[in-house]
Amino acid sequence: MNTLKKYIMATSALAVASLSFDLANAAPLASDNFTSYTSGTALEGLNGGTGFSAGYTTSSPSFGYLAEVRNGAPLSYPGYNDQSLGGNYANLAGGFGGPAYMDFRRTVDVAGAFSAYNDGTYVGLNNTTLYGSFAYNTANGVLNFLLQGPTDTFFALNTNGNANSLLVFKINFGTANADTITFFNNPTLAFDEGTASSTSQMGDFSFNRIGFAVNGDTFEGRVDNIRFGNTAADVISAVPEPSTYALLALGGMVVLFLRRRSSRLA
Repeated sequence: MNTLKKYIMATSALAVASLSFDLANAAPLASDNFTSYTSGTALEGLNGGTGFSAGYTTSSPSFGYLAEVRNGAPLSYPGYNDQSLGGNYANLAGGFGGPAYMDFRRTVDVAGAFSAYNDGTYVGLNNTTLYGSFAYNTANGVLNFLLQGPTDTFFALNTNGNANSLLVFKINFGTANADTITFFNNPTLAFDEGTASSTSQMGDFSFNRIGFAVNGDTFEGRVDNIRFGNTAADVISAVPEPSTYALLALGGMVVLFLRRRSSRLA
């Protein structure tokens, strides 16, 4: 086997290995980017995405337009894959003829997708670490993130002045319900916990439902691309690095080269 052929086969193997690595680190435990729904549809009862055991519930389903799927002001974040952001999103609005408080919630698949974190009732097994992320826009007012378990724990998200934000969070489930949640607001997609701006809070954060809420008349918030995973890489969906594209292109050249060589020898 000549040197060129050895080199091509080696780089082809590297391309396949690199692609496999990328795919392995982009498989969330649960996710929903709202693309499977029709814009203008009420969230109540919608059951798309993966890793959940039931559809969405809202605090006032009779006012469906207060918690619905929209695409009129799509969320975006630099470097994010267009298939993850840029289209449909969940929209919450308080007031506008309905209640001043509005939320949507969804039950996660504790026994299935989250089985490695199952403490028997909730996602919250001692000495495990779970990551999550979502894009959001407070639009106006305050948007809250909810973990519902033994108690409801609401986290007020940073008001972003009608700008899109990305929130990555990490939950360390400790013993005796001494858990820690760390929020990383607007990190780079080359995520580094050591350098990202963060805030932490302690409490009992075991949960079986997640949710989002707006408090106050005429408040509005938008949410997109909800993800949970074993690692930070599982919950950040970035555009592939140029090196990945280069390797894929090289793999295609290898196939073409070997086919041409085989046809000449036939």
